[in-house]
Amino acid sequence: MPSLNDQIRLRVEAFVSELEGLIREAALQSISEALGGKSVTHRRSLPSHRPTRSEAEPRQSGGKKARIRRSLSQLAAVADRIHAYVSENPGKRGEEIKSALKIGTKEWARPVQMLVESGRVTTKGEKRATAYFAKR
Repeated sequence: MPSLNDQIRLRVEAFVSELEGLIREAALQSISEALGGKSVTHRRSLPSHRPTRSEAEPRQSGGKKARIRRSLSQLAAVADRIHAYVSENPGKRGEEIKSALKIGTKEWARPVQMLVESGRVTTKGEKRATAYFAKR
């Protein structure tokens, strides 16, 4: 059997819950009257359709755009451009390649990683001194 304190706590919680429902109902009723008698329903469930990333517009926060994911074909196109440049200019550093192809650092990272992982491009050096070489 629950202790006296537990019984008190349960009754207080039940009272608060009932009171919240009455307050919500009163608020909805006053909104309905303010709208000229139109019914207002309280909706607790989520919308049936949430926009996907492609449907949603990028958010603006502090002047920055939200991240938009690129498709594999877009990544492959950038990777092919990088591979073609590295084939013609072996031993170039990332900064030189990015400036020659006018690619930003954010656009550069994933395609280069894909090229290195696939073995189409090899590297020598570390960090900023990394030089890129195309495999034939």
